Amino acid sequence: MNRSLSFLLVSVLLCGIVFAQESGEEIPQIDAGTTPDSFLWSFDVGIENLALALTFDSQKKAEKALKIADERLEEIRAMVGQKKLDKSNKAGKEHEKFLRKVEESLETIKADNSIEQ
Repeated sequence: MNRSLSFLLVSVLLCGIVFAQESGEEIPQIDAGTTPDSFLWSFDVGIENLALALTFDSQKKAEKALKIADERLEEIRAMVGQKKLDKSNKAGKEHEKFLRKVEESLETIKADNSIEQ
């Protein structure tokens, strides 16, 4: 189930990009920020993990994790563009971790909604 949810999330993101390109809309660029080739990258990831751990609302947690996953995706693009494939793999692993956190938050929201009903 979690693979299908990841696929769904990536598909939605990609469809949004394709539709925005077709309609001529400007696609918002996400800054890659600190990339895995920087010694500060581990601190950046750690701070983001802490911020996510301190977010208790499931919807806000999902949104925050998705935003961080988008940043990891930009880091992957930056590293691939610089032909630093080992660093792009490092960012890719972190990207997957944050997508799993999105999935977990969505499952929590789903469970909370079924309990309320």
